[in-house]
Amino acid sequence: VGGAEDEELVPPMKVDLNSMGEGTYTVGPNESGQVVLVWDNSYSILRSKQIVYRAWIEKGVPGESPAPADANVGGLDPDAAAGAAENAVKSAPQSDEALGKTMDEEIAQAKQQAEAEAEASRAKAEEEKAAKQKAEEEAKKQAEEAKQKADAAAAAKKQEEEAKAKAEEEAAAKRKA
Repeated sequence: VGGAEDEELVPPMKVDLNSMGEGTYTVGPNESGQVVLVWDNSYSILRSKQIVYRAWIEKGVPGESPAPADANVGGLDPDAAAGAAENAVKSAPQSDEALGKTMDEEIAQAKQQAEAEAEASRAKAEEEKAAKQKAEEEAKKQAEEAKQKADAAAAAKKQEEEAKAKAEEEAAAKRKA
């Protein structure tokens, strides 16, 4: 944006539902700029996704100098950028074990929510299927009742015509006699 050059720092990866994608980017002591996280749903655009992610800044390795104090990270003024980085470091998990537990908990929670949403979707689909089946059965029943009424009306008309014909025959026979 604005003449900036995009550089792919971590290659894209396809991540299955039950797995976790990870990537790391290390900023050198004289680098500044923005890191943009991108999620792409092009493998399955017909299904929505819930993404659980965590990003943080870790303190530099001893012996390496930090980014220059005048670096303008993400368009923030230098004091704000330094404060944001410090807050991110303070709020980051203190160990890989703590991070693993937190991520596992978040993943488990996301899976539970996805399963609950899938179950609700299945239940809704079953309700819709049952309602459609009921409507079809009702329409079939009404069609059968209409056919029975039409058949009964036709039978009654036929009996009426037969009775009329019989009465005419009897009347003709009496006139001849």
